[in-house]
Amino acid sequence: MNIRKRGRSWQVDGVIDGRRFRRQFKTAAEAEAFVRAGREDERRGHTLGELYASVNAARWVSLKSTAMSDLGNQIVNHLGAETPVRSITASTLHDMVSDLKRRGKANGTVNRWIAGLGVMLRHALDLGWIDSRPEVKPLKEPSGRNRFLTSEEEREIVEIVRRIDDRTAKLVVVLADTGLRLSEAIDLRWRDVANNQVSVHDTKNGLSRTVPLSRRAGEVLASLPRDTDRPFSFTDRHRASHIFTRARELSSMRGDKEVVMHTLRHTCASRLVQRGVPIAVVSAWLGHKSLAVTMRYSHLRPDQLHDYAHVLERSA
Repeated sequence: MNIRKRGRSWQVDGVIDGRRFRRQFKTAAEAEAFVRAGREDERRGHTLGELYASVNAARWVSLKSTAMSDLGNQIVNHLGAETPVRSITASTLHDMVSDLKRRGKANGTVNRWIAGLGVMLRHALDLGWIDSRPEVKPLKEPSGRNRFLTSEEEREIVEIVRRIDDRTAKLVVVLADTGLRLSEAIDLRWRDVANNQVSVHDTKNGLSRTVPLSRRAGEVLASLPRDTDRPFSFTDRHRASHIFTRARELSSMRGDKEVVMHTLRHTCASRLVQRGVPIAVVSAWLGHKSLAVTMRYSHLRPDQLHDYAHVLERSA
């Protein structure tokens, strides 16, 4: 911004948000104060709260899950909405990590915070709000166990869930035999159940897929009333998960925090692999966007390669 004397007044010329402006002041002192304030605003720049609003509107609000939006909000509350984006440095990230660890957060949770703030800062970089993006290495996480239920464990927990709520027990059976995510099953429409299979749309990764029904899953769906447009309209994710956790705590799996509703998806995947279904087929069944995700289950059938040795045999 430039200051120049114009007759009896002082004029300030400059650019704000890409637009040229011109203002008149009675004294040089007023003009200089205005310029100092403008330079301070320019140095301070946009706030973290403004960045969150921008990235949420551009990337997260359209997602089916609110997980990223909620995470971003937690980060803003932790660091402060009025924090200037330009003031966020690698030291800021290290302090955030240290504070989360002091609060007993697992490495996986800390890494999600690091990644979430990284997405926000990448957005700020794209907008030109910052000149570079500070980074910090993610913490080492233990290998995922992919807990799944044995047939005995499944029978036990289905029976206990049935005593609490029979309809939720039917949901448990369908999840175990289809590998659907809980949200996918609850959002399922009757029009997508036909020809002994279910079609899933609006999935977590945006890919639609069709999953065959086992005889048991087919019988369970057939037993549900069609007085609404959804088979599982009687519940939601919170209620279903709450009932499942109550059942777990009444079972031999009491205290095993890895046994949750999502374990039923792992159970389906594990059984498919153990019973000889090729990994690529399992990947398509579960709707994984990357085959690498499905490879987590490959160790469950280490002898699988031997099944295909015959293809190398030469005929006489």
